[in-house]
Amino acid sequence: MPIIGTLAGASSRSYGLFTGITTALVDAFESISSTTVSSTTTTITLSSIPSTYKHLRIHAITRIDANGPSGAPNVTANNYTGGSDYINYLLVTQDQNNQAAAAFNGLSSAMNFPIHTVGNGPQPQGDYFSCSIIEILDYTNTNKFPVFRSQTGFWNAAGSGTESQSRLNSSVFLKKEVINRIDISHTPGFLPKTRIDLYGIKG
Repeated sequence: MPIIGTLAGASSRSYGLFTGITTALVDAFESISSTTVSSTTTTITLSSIPSTYKHLRIHAITRIDANGPSGAPNVTANNYTGGSDYINYLLVTQDQNNQAAAAFNGLSSAMNFPIHTVGNGPQPQGDYFSCSIIEILDYTNTNKFPVFRSQTGFWNAAGSGTESQSRLNSSVFLKKEVINRIDISHTPGFLPKTRIDLYGIKG
């Protein structure tokens, strides 16, 4: 049935259609866990992840205790921290110098850039946090390697200039296993008010 509503005079039929779509999208997410950091913490662990969903999604609001303007916490799955468990690809933009770059990171011990977060350096940056969204696709399918994809970035007032970056990242976990644990780590650590929410997406 065609949509006949307009912005000036949308029909009730059109509103009903869009309300239904919005409700379906909201209902597709179920909260699994939520963690808020109360003191500087080096690792946030999402464990005992149920295998009853099609995909997983992480919402991260982060700030790290680093001297520089930013940093990239490591993300690992199922406690694998060896040297050849992940492959990373990323696309980055940087406003300060109008830069854009793409990179491939070969075999590595962690996923390097699912989260790229503002640091706690000496520059006047206030109480800013970074936002990241990570999706883990087909995390229970043992016939293929799980894929982590993310959108992340930060803003930082660094001295006389302003630096902001956004990154699109894709990482492959080179184990055909059901993912039941995810660790998000940084040294010296995540600052208070950092929050990590894990959601399950229905299939």
